[in-house]
Amino acid sequence: MLETIIVLPPLALFAMWIMEAALLYNTKQILNYAGFCAARAAAVYGVDATAERQRAAALALASISPRVPEAEADLISSKFDLPSTLTDHLPIPFGSGLSTEEIRERFLDAYARTIVSTPVLSGENGSSLLTVTLTYYTKCRILPVGRFLNTHIGDLLAKLAGLEGTQYLEQLKRENQHGYMIPVRTSVTLDNWEAGP
Repeated sequence: MLETIIVLPPLALFAMWIMEAALLYNTKQILNYAGFCAARAAAVYGVDATAERQRAAALALASISPRVPEAEADLISSKFDLPSTLTDHLPIPFGSGLSTEEIRERFLDAYARTIVSTPVLSGENGSSLLTVTLTYYTKCRILPVGRFLNTHIGDLLAKLAGLEGTQYLEQLKRENQHGYMIPVRTSVTLDNWEAGP
């Protein structure tokens, strides 16, 4: 009996760390895909197409993002100057059981939590490469991993300036304060397709 009392808490903590690591690995894999989508949008629409890069990344990340509060969805949408047509025609995954409104709220959260860098062009010998860096501020679901990583969310708070006092921003600040928010980053490099003469 005493052995169980001594061994069970560390074993349970170890199991929770493994589950959290698996969820973070899943987040990283989806972020890699979102980075590819953002880099492809930059290659297709041009390096100045900020809205297209952000939208492409947010669409990929909507599957792992929580929902924004329903009452504040329109406020967040107007903060980022998203036209209603942008969020009204989001694709609904087959068999997901999600309503259009739920997908819109997840998309808005992914849009708010994601920072897409300005593409960097490089290359030599006539080739042109395009690199895009993405940062997604994810919420840890089991353990407060952010407490051990000393994370800063200054970039995210700067992006969300103007939403002070909203329930959504207060929720993000609480996640960070309690150590449940961590930034996950990726960089993706693609060939830069340029229109021919």
